[in-house]
Amino acid sequence: MTTAISLFTRRATPELPMCPIPLVNDAIMAAVRDLCDEADLITDTVTFTSVIGTRKYALSLPFGFKLSRVTSVRTTNYPRGLGITSQQEADQVVQNNIPRNYYVDGLNKVCLVSTPSVAEAVSVSVVLKPELTATDLGDVFYDTHLDTVMAGTKARLMLMPGKPWTNFELGSAYETRFRNDLVAARITTVTGNAGGLLTVRPRKFGGLPTARAHELWG
Repeated sequence: MTTAISLFTRRATPELPMCPIPLVNDAIMAAVRDLCDEADLITDTVTFTSVIGTRKYALSLPFGFKLSRVTSVRTTNYPRGLGITSQQEADQVVQNNIPRNYYVDGLNKVCLVSTPSVAEAVSVSVVLKPELTATDLGDVFYDTHLDTVMAGTKARLMLMPGKPWTNFELGSAYETRFRNDLVAARITTVTGNAGGLLTVRPRKFGGLPTARAHELWG
């Protein structure tokens, strides 16, 4: 289930006199994306089959979402997960072999190292965040994290200089609260607290189904 961004906007605007609605919406999305980056609220698993001689694989993410980070890559030969490497180290490996490591290239490409010498199933666990152009958000942001999102939104806007809604004192207070809330949300995720801060990943966004196809990059 999702909640329209307009409901978040309605909560924020009373303390932001004359602030344009598009600017408020942008600040809401920035706060939500920061929260996703820190607390891993939206997760997914992307699967594909590796191709012999192909190192890079573009991840097909659910519609309306961007990659925040990759948390693990598992393969048939390494079900407990591959190690993490860098492109510089990977470029020194010239022979194809069974991949033991991976790195992330660009916004959504996973690179297997060594370049595969066999085809095998690959499972990539990812953390996601909504597109900046989203018009609705998962209910968890409104039901559980509304105060955090509002703090981040108001801090971002109130700290803008020379505006009718500028309020450095209150904005600084909201900024402190937002940063503290991000730390608390991250701790909740890491400790596996089941008290309501975690959310099941959304299967749909904007009414369209989650994409599962993969695209190969040579």
